[in-house]
Amino acid sequence: MARMARLPQGPPPLLGTWLRRLFLLTRINGDGRMQPSGFGTLTWYSDYAAPHPVQIVGGCGCAFRRTVFDHIAFDEFFAGYGHMEDAEFSYRAGKLGRLLGHPRATLLHVATPVARTDWRRLSKMQILNHHYVFTKLLEPNGFRWLCFWWSEIGESLLRAVRFAKCRDFGILGGMWDGYAALLTGHRRRGP
Repeated sequence: MARMARLPQGPPPLLGTWLRRLFLLTRINGDGRMQPSGFGTLTWYSDYAAPHPVQIVGGCGCAFRRTVFDHIAFDEFFAGYGHMEDAEFSYRAGKLGRLLGHPRATLLHVATPVARTDWRRLSKMQILNHHYVFTKLLEPNGFRWLCFWWSEIGESLLRAVRFAKCRDFGILGGMWDGYAALLTGHRRRGP
């Protein structure tokens, strides 16, 4: 497996937050809802005084009752390293019963020091997985398609900022691969 260099940070935090809101992208300072773009607004649970309903949760900070797995399984589309697999699974789990964000839940998330994939595959995966989750979970219509493509424009701008900082052409190649796969109908995952 190729080793990735550490990806440079995107825009400054305030600008990044503003851009993520403008382009309907994944945000961690939201209310735990799925947006019409297919990206979620993950919540900081500590911002709430009591448990509160959410539609999606982040994979590193979630737990489900055992009985959930009697009714649904993880989608094999996301086999191996997945992107947005947590949003897809938790959204479906929330359809079975209440999904709550809890302000007293704590976790320790330790990032792996080993690369999961290279930048080209990651960029392609981000595009294809976003499309998969969007078409699987939401009922695409004219407005939602507009939101989907608007969010992809925003993601592309953020990827361009990252590319400008690290000069890894894999980011651009993955974007090319991902959008070409969407436009030609070859939406399977993989290299």
